[in-house]
Amino acid sequence: MILYLSIIFFAMVLIISFNILFNLQKFGLTPTYVILGVILAVIFSIAIDALVALAIRFIPENKFNPFSKYFKGKKWEKKFYEKLNIRKWKDMIPELGKTLKYFDKTKVESKPTPEYYVKFLRETCIAEVLHLAIIPFTFVLAFIFPLKYFWCISFPIILVNIFLQILPTFVQRYTRPKLIKAYERLLKYQTPQEGVVEPAKEEKTKAVEVEVKEEKTTTAKAKKQNIKTEEKNAEKTKKETKSKKASDENANKN
Repeated sequence: MILYLSIIFFAMVLIISFNILFNLQKFGLTPTYVILGVILAVIFSIAIDALVALAIRFIPENKFNPFSKYFKGKKWEKKFYEKLNIRKWKDMIPELGKTLKYFDKTKVESKPTPEYYVKFLRETCIAEVLHLAIIPFTFVLAFIFPLKYFWCISFPIILVNIFLQILPTFVQRYTRPKLIKAYERLLKYQTPQEGVVEPAKEEKTKAVEVEVKEEKTTTAKAKKQNIKTEEKNAEKTKKETKSKKASDENANKN
């Protein structure tokens, strides 16, 4: 939280100072308007972020599959994040899950279960989608203030907000592969009944079960149809035999 508050504070000071020094006459601003405008822009940005985050939380948790190709990430990502020295600053990124009573992602429990890991993984997916969803909505700020002040007030605040959303996205994508490996290691020591099936595998299993049921139904129908056909053939043969026998008897009489 200290890192974020520091970035926001210094960004505000920098934007206010730059506008007072260079943009007062150009945009017809006053120092008071600049100061109040920047403060209000930050407040509005935080409010927009909160509304988007709340909306994402209404999406059912099972819609987030951490084992999908997108959420598993690419091989090159780990090297990219390490070049950014993510290990040094990732713990400085605010984690509000525990504060808001959603889920504590600051550390892994001492005795985690497969279900716990799946929950943790899904929470990282929710957090990633949440921060990415905020980015396009940051431009709503451009319509709150007069457009003539877009480049001197709204745009700088939008850039800072986008930067603050990208950082936690990187953290989620850096952490998730490690959690998946820990989850997979734990599953090796679990019986099939105790383990948790990956959502993708679970869906595949359900699809197979449906196919098996349909196949059984089709087979049962085919058997019934065959029985009916055999019965009809037997009756036809019986009738033909009787007819032939009757014909033979009439021929013998003649």
